[in-house]
This record gives sequence, structure tokens and C-alpha cells, in this order.
Amino acid sequence: LHMSLEDQRNTEERILKAIKEKTEALKKELKSIDELNFRDALEHLISLRPYIDNYFDNVFVMTKQDDIRMNRLAFLKNLDNLFLLLGDLSVIEKKLN
Repeated sequence: LHMSLEDQRNTEERILKAIKEKTEALKKELKSIDELNFRDALEHLISLRPYIDNYFDNVFVMTKQDDIRMNRLAFLKNLDNLFLLLGDLSVIEKKLN
């Protein structure tokens, strides 16, 4: 990355704030499994894509600084857990006709 450390941190903070706002909406959607609308929940997950892409484009997760790296990995694990609230999407198979 060609940004200064301060610019990287500012960019990371803006991205994390945007992702947090989006994930709060999704968590509300997933709050009651009995009333869950999977289409809406999937749309919320899909809406996170540009923010997640932006994160990976602008934040170097595997930095040499242990504390920052661990925080970034924990953030990614939280995102993973958010997706798992809806289900393990890795087990979905495409059926061929």
C-alpha cells in the first residue's frame, strides 16, 4: 500500500464504521429466526460486498504489528460469524439439470 500509516488507519476506521452500520441492520433482520426472511437477509449480506472489498483493497490485514493484526483478524472472524448466522453458505450446491 502506498498510503501513510495514518491514512491507512483513517481509511480502515471509515470502512469499519460503514460495515458496522450495515451489519447492525443485518443483525436486526436475523434477530428472530421464526420471522426470518432469507431473501432480505441475503440481500443484506450481499450489500456488504463493496465494503468488504474496500476493506481488503485498502487494509493490510497481516501487518507485522501483532495487536493490529489480531484486531483485524478478529474483525474478519466476526464477519464470518455474521454470515454463519444465516447458514453455512459453503455447503450450498448448485444443481445441474
